Amino acid sequence: MIQTNRLQYVNTGTRTPLIEEMCKYYSLPLNNYFLTKGQIKKVLGYRFTPLP
Repeated sequence: MIQTNRLQYVNTGTRTPLIEEMCKYYSLPLNNYFLTKGQIKKVLGYRFTPLP
């Protein structure tokens, strides 16, 4: 991620089938191009359970 200003970041991650599944299953903003500090905290603080 690259910080663009005080409140916004650009997600530089690559879109993959695994990331797509994680977005759907965990309801996380992993594919969002722009991320807020709150969204980043949500992703980094999430406790993952195994995908079915």
